[in-house]
Amino acid sequence: MPVVVRRCYSFVAFLFRVVLFRLITVLALSGTIPAVVLAETDLTGVWVLLAHNRPGGMFGAPADPDLSAQGRAIVNEFQNSYSQQAPERGAFCVNSGMPESMFGIAGYPLDIIQTENRITLISEFQSEVRRVYMDGRPIPEDYPVTRNGYAIGQWQTQQGRDVLLVETGQVKAWEVDKWVHSDQVSIEERISLRPAAELVDMLPQAADLPADELVLENRITVTDPVMYDTPQSVTVWMQRVSDSQLLEYNCVEYNWRNALEEYETD
Repeated sequence: MPVVVRRCYSFVAFLFRVVLFRLITVLALSGTIPAVVLAETDLTGVWVLLAHNRPGGMFGAPADPDLSAQGRAIVNEFQNSYSQQAPERGAFCVNSGMPESMFGIAGYPLDIIQTENRITLISEFQSEVRRVYMDGRPIPEDYPVTRNGYAIGQWQTQQGRDVLLVETGQVKAWEVDKWVHSDQVSIEERISLRPAAELVDMLPQAADLPADELVLENRITVTDPVMYDTPQSVTVWMQRVSDSQLLEYNCVEYNWRNALEEYETD
């Protein structure tokens, strides 16, 4: 291709990018498409549970909320459908799902990877993965329901600090244990970083940290008109750790190898 043609082509491509950028900016400002708000806060790192404000649950998890009459009937019906010898879900590697996957149960770490358009959360416990889409998209109604649902997020400024607002929908109904919910559940999270010194009055563990150490605060609200009479909330605090290596949680293989024993040959 001649040099002149190449230069013309490059110039046209440059003009196209400029026009496209200006068009996107105008549409975002007019509200035609959502504007993506960026923040200076970086959540990247490996975090472990420091504390939460609902003591009393199993394995250090937040205590379950009180169920509505309808919710209690649903749970009782499920429990009464099986004998007391029925296997516990953990024996079959059934994952936690939302909101339990954000509780940091039993000290398992949570790895957060933050990019401009997506935040990925990886729990070492059961190797659960959540993806929070930050590009302004809505929760798609045709997305299949799953245990962890579909999450979208946006940055907001509240009380002078960056707060990540995460909305999760399309969550599969769960009537077994630990924060049961119907398929009508919606989950909101408000995640921010706060200096330990700000948290001493509500979080005694913060007194043992350097005053300027940033603690991850996640205010979780579960709204489910079927299972609960009112929205249920819990606040979880996490501490960043220097060890960034997560171990593989290999539960399924263990079950498979146990099952193989039935088919052993001499």
